[in-house]
Amino acid sequence: MNIVLVGAGSVQFGNWIVVEVPAIINKGVQGINLGELPKGYASLLSSYCGVYDLTAEAIIHKKKDYVIQALLANPIVTKARNVKELVERMIDQQSQWLAYLK
Repeated sequence: MNIVLVGAGSVQFGNWIVVEVPAIINKGVQGINLGELPKGYASLLSSYCGVYDLTAEAIIHKKKDYVIQALLANPIVTKARNVKELVERMIDQQSQWLAYLK
């Protein structure tokens, strides 16, 4: 089941964040409250929320710079040196879908 995540412990999330949780199905669907998220997991989720927000902003505002920022903010990206070139190549090779990014 997917539910809106309002907050967990001291880490607050936007009201647009949706997470997948276990659920009970019995004449309807009810998400199971998992309680406070472990601090490390909540921090990682918070980081990804920023990446997803930047990605959405890149699409909404048609900004290539936001794509670059989203990649740099992603916790699994370990090399920043060639990110601009990577984005340029990605836009060039997928121009049918990404040419709007300026």
